Amino acid sequence: MPSFTTSLIWGISVSLFVLPRQVEAWTTRTAPGLLVHRRHLPHTTHDHRDRHRQQVSRPNAERITRMFLSSDESWDDDVDYESEFPEEELADRSPDPALSWNTPKLNDDTPKLGIDIGKMLDPLTEREAAEIKAAATEVINDAIAGGIDDIEKLRAKMKKEVEKKRATMAFASELNAQRESERLLSKIDALTDNFLSSTDSTRSSTKLAATADRAMKGKALEMGTWGDVGDAAVALTSLPGKFSLLGSVATAKTVTDIDADESGSAPPKQSILVVADTQQDAMAKQLLPLLTEQLQSVLPGLEVSVYKPTATLPLGGNDAACVLVFCTSLTDKSSVYSMMDRILRKTLLPGGGLGRPPTQIVAVSTIGTERTDKMPYTMQNLLGGKLDKRRQIEEAVINTVKQRATEPSLDYTICKFGELKQSVPDDFGFAAGDALDGATQAQTAATILLQAIALQPSARNATLSCVGSMPQSNLQEVLDETFLRLEGPELVRFSLPADADANYDQLVEYVREWAFMLADTKGLTTPIQIDAGQRNEALPPGVQKSARVQLLFLPTSTGKNYLSREEEKEREKRGASSKAAAKRAAMEGGIEIVAEVTVASELRVRAKRCNYVDGAVIKELSEETILSRFRKCIEVWKRDHE
Repeated sequence: MPSFTTSLIWGISVSLFVLPRQVEAWTTRTAPGLLVHRRHLPHTTHDHRDRHRQQVSRPNAERITRMFLSSDESWDDDVDYESEFPEEELADRSPDPALSWNTPKLNDDTPKLGIDIGKMLDPLTEREAAEIKAAATEVINDAIAGGIDDIEKLRAKMKKEVEKKRATMAFASELNAQRESERLLSKIDALTDNFLSSTDSTRSSTKLAATADRAMKGKALEMGTWGDVGDAAVALTSLPGKFSLLGSVATAKTVTDIDADESGSAPPKQSILVVADTQQDAMAKQLLPLLTEQLQSVLPGLEVSVYKPTATLPLGGNDAACVLVFCTSLTDKSSVYSMMDRILRKTLLPGGGLGRPPTQIVAVSTIGTERTDKMPYTMQNLLGGKLDKRRQIEEAVINTVKQRATEPSLDYTICKFGELKQSVPDDFGFAAGDALDGATQAQTAATILLQAIALQPSARNATLSCVGSMPQSNLQEVLDETFLRLEGPELVRFSLPADADANYDQLVEYVREWAFMLADTKGLTTPIQIDAGQRNEALPPGVQKSARVQLLFLPTSTGKNYLSREEEKEREKRGASSKAAAKRAAMEGGIEIVAEVTVASELRVRAKRCNYVDGAVIKELSEETILSRFRKCIEVWKRDHE
């Protein structure tokens, strides 16, 4: 690249040769008056002409040069343009756009001065041209040499910068490679850890299945299992899930909590296993979607798994907390026993832990299964005896719970509804056992099932029937009061108009004195014993204060306690008494009187059954005698506190 010095030299050289001649040529065309006095110069020798040229042309040329190069506008103040350039002489001297700037305009009318400057300028001599050329060549060579030196210096500098840049890029590339290598190794480690953690259960279950398979060589296998290890079955789909307790399991009074860390058992999953035929069973088809919606609104994240009765049910019930069985979808009680045998089976989890089978069975049935000898249920039972079969299925569910001898404890609830309809004009009806008639609104039936499964511990180990349509106002309070009747079950209830805070203690003392007086009187078919001790039990829903007194039936020589002469002799040989006889005598039943103050500050008193063992005979005659005298006792209280 040419340097600034080289360009300057070329500019000066060109200006020395070209500018004077261009200035004189321009002066000749545009201002001939500037050279007018050259006409008077004598045409002598060549030297004289050169001298006159230097005297005349050079000042004019210098003045024109100053005009172009100087920004000072006072350079032509001494020129009288009007006298030297009259308007009539310059009128026709406007330039022609079609001609070049240095093309003289040919006009025959223009006066000629008779001066030809071009002829007066002689060309350079060979010596002058050679000297100028030599000087210019020397200047150009010096400039080129200097430019070459600059280029070499620039090349060396650029070489150093390139080497430095190359070293920097190599270092950065090495760092990037190291960083990417570390990132790749971290990703590989994360993928490996995720793979190992995600397949841990599979690898553990594979080892467990291999152990069970080795232990079962030569033995028959049950469908859906690899075999047995100890007392537990190894299921084909025994995979751990995300566990959390259902609220109903936590609040139910008969549930036994088992610490998973100490016992090796996992807590029940927040899921419900449903056995129903949603295609053929009209009740299940109508009720199950409504129930699922209500359950998931109360228990977010709840899993509801539906299986047909003919399907192969999962061993251990997939560790669900509750099993919902539609009796209307089953055909006979034998299917209940085979189904419960698989669902309630303990399973081994990958890692050696024990699965947690369901702790509650809820059966959905219809009203009238215990009253097939009464109309209109007699007519419904004529074709195939469907009500008798449903009753057998209900009893199979109850017997499965009562005959269970292993932990954890198991509860049942039998819910009976009338014909399901979208709208029912009848009032809401709720009772223990099979005691109601009529149709049931589908939404009401779903609400009752929700309460029985998840919210009401009183529904455990009980049978209920529901008809009509649920009231819309104070719904939860109505439900709490309704399900409280299932405890015992409740036999009678009285609401007292007296001030609850002022009369509660007096009422409790009054009921206790009446109970002791009743125990001392005669006339009861079965003698009673009074237990006025208070237990440290949780208050039922809707109650803020409570006190109780129990009237317990004493054993007699009637019923199951009756012994023949031979049995008495055999008993005497074994001893005066036995533990089995003492245990049976201690659970002969009774009536519990409860005085309460509700959350609405209402004073009331209730009577319910208590202390009945499974298989004990209900002493209805003695119960009716006690309740008749209890009603008279409450009437006296009301009169005294009016």
